[in-house]
Amino acid sequence: MHELAITEEVVRIVTDKAAAMKASRVASVELVLGVLSGIVPDSVSFYFEHFSQGTPCQGARLDFVRVSAVARCRGCQHQFEPGEFDWTCPECGHLGADIVAGKELAVASIELE
Repeated sequence: MHELAITEEVVRIVTDKAAAMKASRVASVELVLGVLSGIVPDSVSFYFEHFSQGTPCQGARLDFVRVSAVARCRGCQHQFEPGEFDWTCPECGHLGADIVAGKELAVASIELE
């Protein structure tokens, strides 16, 4: 359910940017979402349509760029894409890694008219 609050904030950010640029309409918004962020793109799309009503974002295309998970082994520093339930380093077999990528959530670009 956190998609509701996140999407409301995305619409606010984009609407503020459109106003600052004196744009009458937002054509598209590109969001970067890491696979580990827990954000469900379909939910964001649903809420975006709702929250954008009556704003310059109404009717804008919403695009998602998905970022894969990348972990760094705490033992040998090797970077790898972890499995869903297996974070064992494929290089040295060490169990324990730090997340390097995959938790992203950002407005990457806004196309204004």
